[in-house]
Amino acid sequence: MKILIVEDDPNLCILWQDVFEQAGHTHLAAQSASQARTALEQDRFDLVLLDYYLADGDAGDLTGALGETPTLVVTGAAQNADGGLFSLSDAIAGVLYKPVDIEDLIEVSEHLAKGGKDMLPERRIALGLEVSPQPRVSAAGN
Repeated sequence: MKILIVEDDPNLCILWQDVFEQAGHTHLAAQSASQARTALEQDRFDLVLLDYYLADGDAGDLTGALGETPTLVVTGAAQNADGGLFSLSDAIAGVLYKPVDIEDLIEVSEHLAKGGKDMLPERRIALGLEVSPQPRVSAAGN
């Protein structure tokens, strides 16, 4: 799986890169909305892992660039807990709230990149995962 990691906290970005690399996935990191936009214009990804708030904008600023790439938004903002993030873009397939357990992050990312199929509702609740009400097909067509 090829992941675009968009996170402006350098320590968290490095941690996520290391974890996905150890799980056997390739990645590209962007630490701003403008870097993410450029990466999305130049390459194709199976998943975008997107911090909601970035130094130069937020997830809403990237909605046009996401296209159909499944996107997992990670946020620490409680005001986003009403399911409204899904209205930003059809690409937003899931939302996790910080702090995020690393193993859970990998599990959810892999799940969403495969089209978000077959996760039991009880498991989604245990993970604190909000999923898009619309079924998704991954950019890779899986």
